[in-house]
Amino acid sequence: MPEKSNTEHEATRAVVSEGRRAAPIFKKGVPRAHFARALLTAACALMGLAPAHAAIREVINRADVHFMVAPGITNFYTTPPVSVLVETFFPPEIAFYTDASFSARAFCGRIGEDLYIQCRAASCNTNTNSIDTCLVTLTSTKTGDSETYSAVETAVDSGVFRILPYVNTRNAATHPAEPGNGIIETTWNDLLRAETQGCTPLSATAQLFIDPGGVVFDSSANTPVPGARVTLIESTTQLPAAVFDVDGQTPVPATVMTGPDGRYVFPMVYPGVFRISVEPPAGFIAPSRVPAQDLPPGRTILVPGSYGGDFTNSGMIELDIPVDPMTQPEGALFVQKTASRQVAEIGDFVDYVLQIKNLTSNTLAAVTVTDFLPRGFAYVSGSSRFNGGRVADPIGGGGPRLEYSIGPLPPNDPVTLAYRVRIGPGAAQGDALNQAQAMTDSPRLLSNVAQYRIHVGGGIFTDRGIVLGKVFVD
Repeated sequence: MPEKSNTEHEATRAVVSEGRRAAPIFKKGVPRAHFARALLTAACALMGLAPAHAAIREVINRADVHFMVAPGITNFYTTPPVSVLVETFFPPEIAFYTDASFSARAFCGRIGEDLYIQCRAASCNTNTNSIDTCLVTLTSTKTGDSETYSAVETAVDSGVFRILPYVNTRNAATHPAEPGNGIIETTWNDLLRAETQGCTPLSATAQLFIDPGGVVFDSSANTPVPGARVTLIESTTQLPAAVFDVDGQTPVPATVMTGPDGRYVFPMVYPGVFRISVEPPAGFIAPSRVPAQDLPPGRTILVPGSYGGDFTNSGMIELDIPVDPMTQPEGALFVQKTASRQVAEIGDFVDYVLQIKNLTSNTLAAVTVTDFLPRGFAYVSGSSRFNGGRVADPIGGGGPRLEYSIGPLPPNDPVTLAYRVRIGPGAAQGDALNQAQAMTDSPRLLSNVAQYRIHVGGGIFTDRGIVLGKVFVD
């Protein structure tokens, strides 16, 4: 009695043309190609479309049969090959690019700069003997502007379409959105969406961030603050974050200075937990002490991110940062900083001492001292002393930002604050600058910025060596 064909138990093997490797076909001896073709044809029929210009592949199938004609005797039989042409459907795709070469994709753009858009859509390649077109709609999620463009095929029968020569953009703050004028009016922190239209049975979409960032502003006057130094810091390592340009590959600085409009921009930052450190210009203090609900309306405030705290980035960084103006009588609050050494090595301990003095004629009710440690320096827990007595550790843990509340400060009666730090392997070799500043809210006063510079050597961690020898005539 003949056994069942092994095609009922095992996968048959297909040989694909065009030099491709053999691929298994799983369906009891029937090639998947039959099902793929049937499903594609049925799907297109339901949508009233034809699967035109899909990629065509030839699949050759055969089956092996073995059966017993007598006890201990097994015969084998191989069926003649069956050839089937299979239409393979490739879904359309669309993307933004950095320039007219279309060699690198763009992940964000800038107001006023041109946009380069390309799509691949085989179903729009309706005529294999001439250049075809494909409709693309571009929409701004913030301004509401919407423009439709005719993308032109790059070559006959290529199935690749581009908006030529490019798409113009301009600032919606000075040019309100005009749908249909062929120009995209966009704004800061905008999200542009491009989508194929018409000839594609399934639409393809792409998105592009525009100038992601925020504004450093006066918490009282609601005016931009130029000249602020803004640094994006990776919270886990406490090191400057990895920031990239619009192509998502070219590194750019993690520290920027705000211009006349108070803006800072970090084009491309991968997801993670970060914080933003702000060093405002003279006359301002950061982080702000004004509660979020009391800030001027219309700002993008994220608590605690807008106040120097950690925040999670999952797309683009978009938050405004308030800084507080200071009323400062000349010499009203004075801070002096010293340390136990001027030269140190990685692994050493350093003791810092701050002397704070109230030069006014009145007691200052609540004085706060903020100390900014150099990179790689870490506060040693339990080391804080106030006028020689032990006090609680500062807010900020190991640093780099330490905050002490030293309470009321009588006039002309200086107080001393001391603490210890450890220089870790993450410290940069060379000069390390430590800065400290005191402030009070009633009245609002800000001291001078006290600084102390330590030269850090590598010690046993150095990558330098000394070669000793003698030069002589043999």
